[in-house]
Amino acid sequence: MNTHRITGRYADGLTYVFYAAIVAIAGIGCATAATAWTDWDLAAILPAVALLELSAVALLVRADHRRRLGERAVAYRVLAVAVGLLAVAVNVFGHLPNQLAAAFFGGFSALGLGVALLMSGDRRRDHLRGTGNLPPTTPAYGAWQWMWHPMVTWRAKEAAKRSPALGLYGSLAAAREEKRAEGQHAALKALLLDLIGQKYGDPLVAQLVATTVDMDEATRRFAAAADLDAFVGELWARVPIGAAVSPAIEPAKTAAVTAEIVDEQPSISAVREASRSRLSPRDARRVAVALLTAEPGVKATDIAHLVTRSPRQVREIWAAAESTTEQPVVKPQSGGSSMGFRAS
Repeated sequence: MNTHRITGRYADGLTYVFYAAIVAIAGIGCATAATAWTDWDLAAILPAVALLELSAVALLVRADHRRRLGERAVAYRVLAVAVGLLAVAVNVFGHLPNQLAAAFFGGFSALGLGVALLMSGDRRRDHLRGTGNLPPTTPAYGAWQWMWHPMVTWRAKEAAKRSPALGLYGSLAAAREEKRAEGQHAALKALLLDLIGQKYGDPLVAQLVATTVDMDEATRRFAAAADLDAFVGELWARVPIGAAVSPAIEPAKTAAVTAEIVDEQPSISAVREASRSRLSPRDARRVAVALLTAEPGVKATDIAHLVTRSPRQVREIWAAAESTTEQPVVKPQSGGSSMGFRAS
């Protein structure tokens, strides 16, 4: 059977035919059982049995109608189930001691009751979906996803309910981003409250701010206004680990190296700007030599991060420069490098 051609009308029609066959078999079982208890003819018993089977369906349909009006219709639903169970009992006990017949006709009665309850639930959900009171169907995330990432999957399920267009992978990505953003905002909120408490010297002030100001909105705006380029630049100036030269930083580096070439002593701020990107070996040598010439007492550890080299490499640069210079130099002050020279 081609499942792509199955429509709602086709499914409903097939279900109704299936349910009618079940009710007919269950009714036959009730009628044959009743003829053994009473002196009624089969023709007289069949209408009574048909009424018994129909009453459960009628009560369920009535319950669906009342529930659409906003009622719970508990009494109708309980009575419908009770009537269905009565039909099951008639078929089971009416065919004993023949256990096979009791199981056959009793099973069909129970199946008919179950199908009637399922169809009632379908009608209820269709009504809720039509009025916008039922969330859309969410993607099937699979048992593996639920097992290893239950919270993320639950977030994804809720996101898919709010925005069905996200789909399976879109809802998972949105859930991970939402979780990450919540963690960032929580940490930033705690930091802001701590800074407020430190500024005014009283943690109660921070609590007062937290109760009067929308801190969640404040943290979102703070995060949105953050200058990421400035943060990365400051971090790079403090912890140079080597990378490709950024186009925005290249002019500062070029200016510092050019000033050294024309015998102008570069300022510390210019060298700091240049050190935000890893200098080439030639530029690192020139900057290190220029700084030692300007400040004979400078230490290798103080200049290492400026030229993006280790202190050992700085000492090696100074040693190499001292061995190639022909002019006498003044030794650095105590605590500095063990060599000094004047740049050629």
